Amino acid sequence: MTQLVSEYRALRTSVLRLWMAMKYSLSEDSAADDVMRFNEAIDQAIVESVDFFGQELASERAVREEINQELERNRGRLEYASRLSNVGFWYCDLPFDVLEWDDQVKEHFFFEPSVRVTIEDFYDRIHPEDREPTQRAIAASISNQNAYDIVYRTVAPLTGSIKWIRALGGTGYASDGTIAVARTFGLFFATAIAELLGCYLPLLWLSGRGSAWLALPAALSLMVFVWLLTLHPDASGRVYATYGAIYIATAIGWLYFVDGVTPSWNDYVGVGLALAGAGTIALGQR
Repeated sequence: MTQLVSEYRALRTSVLRLWMAMKYSLSEDSAADDVMRFNEAIDQAIVESVDFFGQELASERAVREEINQELERNRGRLEYASRLSNVGFWYCDLPFDVLEWDDQVKEHFFFEPSVRVTIEDFYDRIHPEDREPTQRAIAASISNQNAYDIVYRTVAPLTGSIKWIRALGGTGYASDGTIAVARTFGLFFATAIAELLGCYLPLLWLSGRGSAWLALPAALSLMVFVWLLTLHPDASGRVYATYGAIYIATAIGWLYFVDGVTPSWNDYVGVGLALAGAGTIALGQR
């Protein structure tokens, strides 16, 4: 909501400053009339945007609440089945570091429920004769993207007690990872176009190359811009950081295709550095 209002405030300030700089080229009556119509258009756009955003937020909250309730029910069923069958579940992002184990898995490896377990702890509790076969099976699963089914022994460090464990697992990869990244960058590009258009149309009017009614599609374009921001994935700070780089690239493209100015080599280098940074941020989260 703050981002939405800030965009309209910035647009209003920019347009009024440009109008004041051009006031001597416009008659007083027509200038005042144009500014009144522009302010009315901006105020109406803000009201509609806030109302739309509020409705979307309420709808999203209702959907999230329903999803959370379903997740809680499924989690309860899974935990009940796990207790009855003595089956434990674990997960870890690659590369291996801290392992996410439930209490049942920790019990199988003779750990207390509150203990933080690493991959080193995992192999340390496996019987020495079973460590290498287990490592090979996991490495093959990561390399070949398939499942593994192995049996190994866990050993209690104090008593030497042994448990026989059958472990089934696998490595999951995003099958459309490249496509997903391309879709995200396409969304950033559309957002940049909407923002540029929302600022460019009032400039056409104030420079005498268009009607004051251009403020209406400009306001609509900024509404689309804010809406597109809500579709971006991941945390908002990372979204804006990555979007900023795409905006830079789009603005340089606008410079060439709309303004008719050929970018310099400095522009191309700057765009390349910005996109490299954006790619690092985006791909680093996958």
